Amino acid sequence: MRSEKGEGRAAHRTFSLGIGAALYVPLFLFAVVFTQALRSPVSVVFMWFVGMLPVISFFYALIGRANVGAFVLSDETVAEKLVPVGYEFRVSNYSILPLPFTEAEIYLPTKDGVSCESRLVRMSVLPRGEYHFESSVTFMYRGSYRVGVGCIYVSDVLRIFRLRRHVNIYSKIYVMPRRIPFMRDEDNSPSDSPTDSRLTDGVESSEANLIREYRSGDSLKHIHWKLSSKMQDLQVNDYKPNAGKNVYVFVDFATLYDSSAPSPARRKSKGKKRVKKKRRVVAVKLNGHSRESRMTAEEKMEAIAASAKDRAEAAAATEKGRRSLADGGNVPGKENVPGEKNPAAASADLAEQKSIDADFDRANEVLPEALYDFEEYCADGVSEVAIGAVMTELSHGSVVTLMWFDERADNGFFCYTISSFSDIDAFFRHFGTAPFCDYDKKVTLLSSLIDDSDSPTLIYVTANAGINNLGDYISSSHSAGAERTEILLFDPKDKFANIALHNEYVDFCRVRFAENKLKLTTVDPSWTKTN
Repeated sequence: MRSEKGEGRAAHRTFSLGIGAALYVPLFLFAVVFTQALRSPVSVVFMWFVGMLPVISFFYALIGRANVGAFVLSDETVAEKLVPVGYEFRVSNYSILPLPFTEAEIYLPTKDGVSCESRLVRMSVLPRGEYHFESSVTFMYRGSYRVGVGCIYVSDVLRIFRLRRHVNIYSKIYVMPRRIPFMRDEDNSPSDSPTDSRLTDGVESSEANLIREYRSGDSLKHIHWKLSSKMQDLQVNDYKPNAGKNVYVFVDFATLYDSSAPSPARRKSKGKKRVKKKRRVVAVKLNGHSRESRMTAEEKMEAIAASAKDRAEAAAATEKGRRSLADGGNVPGKENVPGEKNPAAASADLAEQKSIDADFDRANEVLPEALYDFEEYCADGVSEVAIGAVMTELSHGSVVTLMWFDERADNGFFCYTISSFSDIDAFFRHFGTAPFCDYDKKVTLLSSLIDDSDSPTLIYVTANAGINNLGDYISSSHSAGAERTEILLFDPKDKFANIALHNEYVDFCRVRFAENKLKLTTVDPSWTKTN
């Protein structure tokens, strides 16, 4: 969620001079000269009048400041994304003095519905009157937004003084992701749970436990009609819940830009290749720093490009440690040393890794016009894929545990166990408005927080198209004793500069995961349009 623009105005002083002060100075000088020249009672009265103008103006502005206020129609609103949301707030004048030169710093959604920004609105408020602002907006992404009034600037009639009053009246708008089940073929479902069960009001049930009287809220599908006709009263089958499999869904809300990446200047001092300043596209590591870091767009671009080589080197170290000695052949005229890869295999690995390094930047270059809201776009997609995966696993009779890092939690992360669709309502607002977490909060760290010895299924939901931390996924899966592990990659292909090369790189990652019995499933943003 993007931070509001214009918050720097809060540093303005409470008391300041208005544009009328510049006009008052020559008027005062004229009054002094006029009085000295005439030396008459009229000139003295005129001098007194001009001299009292600042005092009268100051008290005028002071009274107006004390009697101005604002209020919003509702403290909070909850809506689904892409659904129009209405908001309303008012600036009121409770005094008998008119306030023709009033300004209000209001927070309003941008036209594209991506964020909220600060605007300074000039208004004229009549005595006992109010300025009414009402509109609606369609937010593009999930998250929490605020609209309302930050502070009000009141000026006197002559605009000599300008006084500010903090009101901080806001309406919170919580925009929720859509709940769309992430459909798979039965053979591809990672939960691998039985398929002969039946869905009972959001609770997966496989066998009738007992027959009881009908209660308000029971589904008509479970009525035992034959027995009800005999008893002359409605009887229903009470189903026993199916325990199913334990499925853990880990959601990656890590920021997309790495603020700790070395700057181009430091890399140059180490003899590294300097990053060119003029580039049409930017290599983005899809697991990095938040926009709330206050980094400028150029700083982000430089930091992202400068860290690309380090990421590739880390991937190379992980890959070399994983491969076995059997990957290479014998070198003619030289025996292989047990436990050491022969030079031919090492040379092949190095050549392959150099090829990967050369393609990494180009494979994950993001179009410049997409950088503006790329983080919000990916986080929004990840949230919808995650909640869709939870709903799908529930429909297969699994017990799902949803986890994500969140600074609002006391222990730094939220963890919810879900056994029915109704359980989603208990945490949905927290999940739907989850902020970005720090770059070092890798999604694979969440699996180390679980303690399940019953061969669980692990599902990681991420938008990290680089996926150069393959070793982390493998080790976390093995340490958890997972029966099956799947990575759901939200992959906005249309945001990348070279789609074909990006697809090749993702396929390369898919093969590496498959070699270690992990499944990588790419999810195109268009999946929501087909469900």
